[in-house]
Amino acid sequence: MNSTFYDFLLFPAPGALPAEIPQPTGGFQGVLALLESSGPEEDAALGDFLEKVLAAAGIRLSTDVLLIRLTKGEPFSFSQLSRRHGIRQVLIFGIEPGLLGLHFQLPLYQPVQLGPTTFLLAHNLADIHQERQQGGKEKAGLLWKALQILFPKS
Repeated sequence: MNSTFYDFLLFPAPGALPAEIPQPTGGFQGVLALLESSGPEEDAALGDFLEKVLAAAGIRLSTDVLLIRLTKGEPFSFSQLSRRHGIRQVLIFGIEPGLLGLHFQLPLYQPVQLGPTTFLLAHNLADIHQERQQGGKEKAGLLWKALQILFPKS
């Protein structure tokens, strides 16, 4: 709500979407990945990391996934995007679900189905990537197990 009294947004409009939403490609599989933008260089490294993680689960980032990088505090409406693109699986990396217009509990690394859509909340992708670079496997292992449930191999 914009007000002449306040010089800031009081609350995000329920239908708010980021200005630039990439269009899904021809092979789009209804998978949405949401992560916080960290700047051009880190975004590229995280994109490469996410591509490798998803490829191991049989998902191609370039064609199967709609990847949206949100800036901190940017208003976003999952319901509007879902209606527009037929989203079936949502991967949320380090973003509070309430900021996405999702007002239900999502435990970390446990897929939750609500209607036709399955949601997976994970730690911030930058944290998972950093842990892997330092030789750790805890968060990446949890993510891998959850992805195997979300995308079972036939």
